Amino acid sequence: MVSDMDIFPRLNLSTCTQDLVFIEEAFERMLLDYDRVFSAMGVPACLWRRTGEIYKANREFTELIGVEGYMMRDGRLCIYELMAEESAVNYWEVRDHVPFHLCGMLKRFPLY
Repeated sequence: MVSDMDIFPRLNLSTCTQDLVFIEEAFERMLLDYDRVFSAMGVPACLWRRTGEIYKANREFTELIGVEGYMMRDGRLCIYELMAEESAVNYWEVRDHVPFHLCGMLKRFPLY
């Protein structure tokens, strides 16, 4: 089975600076879009990068885990830091098999 560890080096080789800037801008727009969503829902929710850094969480989430709101911004805290060790290991194993296999990235960046 192919893992992200195999795919990321190929992606990085073919990614130019302009692509990286576009990706960051898209992420920032997504954070702004989720401001409305998070404020409207009354259930705990948070948004994190693929690397685990939390960039947004609503008040209900911060109250649930007992962490100050400022810790839930700008990647100060990672999602796996909030998990028991076994859960964190399971999270990384499951995450490793999902993202690229579902979106067809293997067709664009073959590994053979």
